[in-house]
Amino acid sequence: MANDEAVVPDSFWVDQEELRSAGNRLLELGDRLGDEASRVVAARAPQWGPTALADAGGRFQDRFAHLVRGLSREFDAAGHELRLHAEGYDWTDADIAMRMRTLAERYPT
Repeated sequence: MANDEAVVPDSFWVDQEELRSAGNRLLELGDRLGDEASRVVAARAPQWGPTALADAGGRFQDRFAHLVRGLSREFDAAGHELRLHAEGYDWTDADIAMRMRTLAERYPT
């Protein structure tokens, strides 16, 4: 068939390039979040004021950086998953096409 998309109902169609692109974008965002976490840790303000405030501010920075790094890892994991699923759809499409050719050869019309 000239247009393979016509064989697949719209409800089952996945644009692998779009999926891969979304995965790449999530990976980029994960990298940027990781960079931000590093900046938060590096930006320790030398003049927080009284010791109690300085201690509290440092703890807040540590926790915030930890949370941002965790979010960065989640974005990375989601990006890798989307790219992996895009590859799975590519493989499935190729496998089905091969099986359909085999059936057509075995059972010509």
